[in-house]
Amino acid sequence: MPENNQPQPEPKLPVISPANASLEANAAQQFKLEPEASNVQWSIKPDFGKIDQDGFYTTPEKVTGSKTVLVIAKTAENHPPVTATVQVTDAPERIRFIAKYGIVIAICLGAGIVYTWGNLRPKITSRPELLIVNPQMVTLNASQDNVFQFAVTSTLDAKSTVNWSVEEGGGEIDSSSGLYKHKKDPDLKFDKLIKLSARSSETSSRLGTAVVHLLAGKHLEIQPQVTTMLSSQQVTFRAPNATSMWSLSRSDLGSISKDGVFTAGSVQHGMDVLQLNAWGASGEHAALTVAITPAAGTVSPSSPNMLIFVILCGSLGSMVYFTSSFVNYVGNRTFGSTWFWFYISRPFVGGGMGIIFYFVLCSGKLIGVSADDPMTVGMVSALVGLFSDKAVIKLSDIMNVLLAASDTRKDKMDEGATKPQAPKASAAPPTNADKDNKKPH
Repeated sequence: MPENNQPQPEPKLPVISPANASLEANAAQQFKLEPEASNVQWSIKPDFGKIDQDGFYTTPEKVTGSKTVLVIAKTAENHPPVTATVQVTDAPERIRFIAKYGIVIAICLGAGIVYTWGNLRPKITSRPELLIVNPQMVTLNASQDNVFQFAVTSTLDAKSTVNWSVEEGGGEIDSSSGLYKHKKDPDLKFDKLIKLSARSSETSSRLGTAVVHLLAGKHLEIQPQVTTMLSSQQVTFRAPNATSMWSLSRSDLGSISKDGVFTAGSVQHGMDVLQLNAWGASGEHAALTVAITPAAGTVSPSSPNMLIFVILCGSLGSMVYFTSSFVNYVGNRTFGSTWFWFYISRPFVGGGMGIIFYFVLCSGKLIGVSADDPMTVGMVSALVGLFSDKAVIKLSDIMNVLLAASDTRKDKMDEGATKPQAPKASAAPPTNADKDNKKPH
């Protein structure tokens, strides 16, 4: 018979199934050799866990970090040993811990912010009623008949009624409406002051006063007759028919320009009152009483509740970053246990960055941002916690301005000499350990 010269197929080399596995502490994996073979000797390298002669591998009860274990199978035939790779990591255990940690921290932060928000505004204690009469002073022309309306405001009861009367000087006033009338007095040669009073109908001890300044040929009153203003609010006052000079009874409660633009000062709680004066070129005088109250939602920057609120909002912003990064890496199965403390520290980093930036706000280094508005402060603190890397860069810019200096040291170390050299490129493929060490984003 003729010889068969066709090449014989090479025998199929055995392989271990599965070729790769990822296990946590106190877990097990069955390995098999395909195709099956007899007298297989199983071993592991390094000696981390144990494997029996049936290929059943068990990880240790406790695992710290990540370790790569080779599962080796040798057969009786003259085949070279075959291997499989096992990545033993504590990542699953740490993932569960971080998830529980994040939930607890988020609940605590949410409850803390809600509680602190309700206590940001200080409790205003009771205060005695004040009757604010406006205008407090007006100059009327004595050469003509005058009809002028006065108004009164109670600091406690908007519906409070008063009784008006003329204390001295002449003229008449409606006791209920405050409408004042004075007939012309062409023979008046000197200034004349007329005093009016408004007494509360409920308690006669509550008193408000106004003064009418009669001056021949002159008239001066302040418009608009604003009674109350909020902190930082601006109003432009006018004094028609005269070239006026402006002044305030209390410079700590605001400022006024030569054009009559008044800017209310900062009042943290309660109410403060000042008198705004306008002076004419011929001695005429008009005055207005303005009560300044805190703006809605404002609170003292030095309030302990505000500081706590800032820390909580900074931590909350950091937790948003925490959640986004953590879920992304767990979902992609690329979470590295070496970043465990990175996630644990995020709420503290966010809270710390929030309080640092809050101090920067209070110092006025960030123009256009109010340090006494909880809405603005909470937003800035949360964003600083969320984008802490960018916040650090911003702080670096501020410090470069504050501590700008030229370095003229002759023995200064060359910074390039201290920088580590970049490692040479390697042809080896990336391993699972490389993935575990990737920085979260």
